Amino acid sequence: ALALGLLFWNFQTKRKASEIISEKNTILEKVNYELQEANHTKAKLFGIISHDLRSPISQVYQFLKLQELNPNILNEKQKADLSGKIQTATGSLLETMEDLLLWSKTQMNEFNINKQNTDLEPIIDQCLLLMKLNIENKSIKIITKNIENQSLKTDPYFLQIIIRNLLQNAIKASPENAEIAIVFEKNQLAISNKGPIFTQKEYENILNNTQNQETLSGLGLKLVDELSNKLGSKITFENEVDLTIAKISLF
Repeated sequence: ALALGLLFWNFQTKRKASEIISEKNTILEKVNYELQEANHTKAKLFGIISHDLRSPISQVYQFLKLQELNPNILNEKQKADLSGKIQTATGSLLETMEDLLLWSKTQMNEFNINKQNTDLEPIIDQCLLLMKLNIENKSIKIITKNIENQSLKTDPYFLQIIIRNLLQNAIKASPENAEIAIVFEKNQLAISNKGPIFTQKEYENILNNTQNQETLSGLGLKLVDELSNKLGSKITFENEVDLTIAKISLF
């Protein structure tokens, strides 16, 4: 009886120890998963900030460098115009930095969406203002249609990042003196540009190819895809001859 009692006590002790170890392992796995997710989210946030700010900062730097290396190449009127453009661009850049940094503080654990009634026109205006130097540098004409008085239930920061990335790609692909059209119709925002076409298949290949993750175009489109999925939206690319149309379906 004593031996049986000792065996039962030993069994119970081992069982309790096993349960404690299993519980600790479960907690440890959860902590490790949350840590990995937090690191992954932080990497995305820094990627967004880097991707969205690098281009306008580069443009401002190029204009300032031009003024330094060739101070006599511009007359006084051109210098005044250039100074005004730089001031506008840097002001818009500062606002965007503040928005991104403020937003990032609320996103350190995971990408949480905050849907609210959002006016479409101010978001597009802010994106265009941020890229004003890029647009004027290529003498691109921006045409907008049906964006006035359009209100959506969405996350304004997510939507702004999506539009900004797609618009940036459209500007890069457009030839000089081209037109970019931004049209809202039937709960769908379309950004169209002339130039080398970009197809839906190319878009899907970038999303499925991890080698493009560190390139600007790959990172931007991956962010567009992930954020649009969070919003419940869908990004598609259509083509007409030399025209690429990026469509954001806002469900």
